[in-house]
Amino acid sequence: MSRINIRQVAKAAGVSTATVSRVINGTGPVKPETREKVMRVVEQEGFHPNRLGQKLRNSHSGMLLVMVSSIGNPFCALVVCGIESEAERRGYHIILCNSESSPQREAAYLKLLHERTVDGVITMDATTQIDALKEHIGHHPWVQCGEYKQGVAPFVSIDNYSAARAAVDHLIQSGKKRIAMISAREGYKYAQEREQGYLDSLAEAGLSWHKIVHVRNVMSFTDGASAYEALTSGDEPCDAIFGISDMLACGALNAAVKAGKAIPDQLAVVGFDGVPCSEITVPMMTTIQQPMLEMGNRSAGLLIDQIEGKLLTSHESELLLPWKLVPRDST
Repeated sequence: MSRINIRQVAKAAGVSTATVSRVINGTGPVKPETREKVMRVVEQEGFHPNRLGQKLRNSHSGMLLVMVSSIGNPFCALVVCGIESEAERRGYHIILCNSESSPQREAAYLKLLHERTVDGVITMDATTQIDALKEHIGHHPWVQCGEYKQGVAPFVSIDNYSAARAAVDHLIQSGKKRIAMISAREGYKYAQEREQGYLDSLAEAGLSWHKIVHVRNVMSFTDGASAYEALTSGDEPCDAIFGISDMLACGALNAAVKAGKAIPDQLAVVGFDGVPCSEITVPMMTTIQQPMLEMGNRSAGLLIDQIEGKLLTSHESELLLPWKLVPRDST
């Protein structure tokens, strides 16, 4: 079967090729009834516009590169859903790079910017890698999501410090005195900010006991369980755990329940992110809810604004979105 072209679409719809182009590309005003007529022919005949030709004419590919350290991370997965939703709403598509924090893999994908295969990039990498990313990205449109370094590129994140303080203050207000933390190894800005919030809340409350276990994989249920064992052994076991992610906190909570701990009387647990696992633990787990879908939406919107030439003020391009403490049965 021969492939239908734009002239045949125009003839079948009874309009000009220019009108068909405006409908497909969304580049000009078209009456609703005309748009509907054109789209009916497009769908019936299976017309697919030549994206390469559009790229050459418009200097845009209509593609966005999204780089995540691990798509298995439920936080990243939900942010990507938000990115894709806003991208599609504005006529763009995404290419997803599961970098696993590999500089070589990231560099290979970032070549797409210079080849003009993609119009811009959204990154969710550790701040230790941002300077290297900047060298590869250059002056191309770029948004940092979650992890960011101020002054490098527009960003969308939350105030991790104040969110961590709210989580720890909640545990202090419930009467806990030996509050421990499961955190990430060095390299993540969000981890450093949450640790500082944890320590400052304890200091302000006059609690000198503190203990932090650092793990390699912040999305590991097993690492959370192992951290629980380390934090509850010895002469002064903790009576509360603040996990830097819901996955770690869920692992600790599950291990505590298996060990026969009364939750929250003997051990209280708070997580961070608000991903689905926090709602299916028994008991359900208190957490800090991040606005993951909105973070994705706003990141995509900021990137597309740059691509389309909008001049952004720092107020518009450096966004810290609101978070929420969600108390449940684990505290």
